[in-house]
Amino acid sequence: LTAKIWELVGDQWQQKATIEHSGSWDCVIFSPDGSHLVTVPDDCTVKIWGGGGQWPEKITIPHSSSVKGVSFSPDGNHLLIVSDGPTDKIWGVVDGLWQEKATIANTALVRNHNFSPDGHHFVTTSYCNATVWVLKSKESAEDGC
Repeated sequence: LTAKIWELVGDQWQQKATIEHSGSWDCVIFSPDGSHLVTVPDDCTVKIWGGGGQWPEKITIPHSSSVKGVSFSPDGNHLLIVSDGPTDKIWGVVDGLWQEKATIANTALVRNHNFSPDGHHFVTTSYCNATVWVLKSKESAEDGC
């Protein structure tokens, strides 16, 4: 499959880059500042692409199970990766490079996820639970059925 990145220049749309994967994609999102693009192919990986002209691949992140979604923190420096397996991951930018920051153990399949506007917290929800997390530790704010 192919994704094409377009930019509005004046009143005309111009194609800036083409990104290709084999197989299908489950998700595609831009970082809040538009400097990165994340693609989630159907092969248990996440790919982060950098902006600036050609949109080169910055990193391929392998995951132990199928990735169901990704969310950027508001500042674009953290990426939450949720899967249908027992763990989710937080990746962050350290000295300009993407690195794994945390592994989150799941007791149930995560259905939704999002960062708080200040980027210090994120929430994951399953069928009967909502859990609010702090980037460094789990905060006790769970509601169950």
